[in-house]
Amino acid sequence: MEQTWGNKIKKARLKKNITQSQLAKYVGVCQNTISKYETNKISKPNFKHLHKIVEYLELKAETFYPDPKSLDQEEQLHWGERIKYAREYSGYTQLELANLVGVSEKTINLYENDIVKNPKLEHLKKIATRLQLDFNTLILQVSNF
Repeated sequence: MEQTWGNKIKKARLKKNITQSQLAKYVGVCQNTISKYETNKISKPNFKHLHKIVEYLELKAETFYPDPKSLDQEEQLHWGERIKYAREYSGYTQLELANLVGVSEKTINLYENDIVKNPKLEHLKKIATRLQLDFNTLILQVSNF
């Protein structure tokens, strides 16, 4: 059986003896949404939902992320959303993250909005470190989660 997002979620949920309703309540969605994830009617959870699923099922986030080498160029361009979500989740403003990384607030804004298509590698590494993300996880696809 192919290891789809839905299969992985269902397997982890059943292993923990958690119902779809329990998981849905924690994630903040209806039980039907979890069912659709597990049956692949929704191919990928959005990033916020995936984060909550990973947290509740006590999984490593990397379980759900594809190998960066398997992504085409179009899929690799959406890391800006990941930076924004991780920054907001960590409670930083753009200015605070910029100060921690040693760049301008405008630079963080340009990165988050995918306006800069080829950011400096050193900036991405610093951002990943400050947001406590694995560097490879930071640059993976996010737009369809």
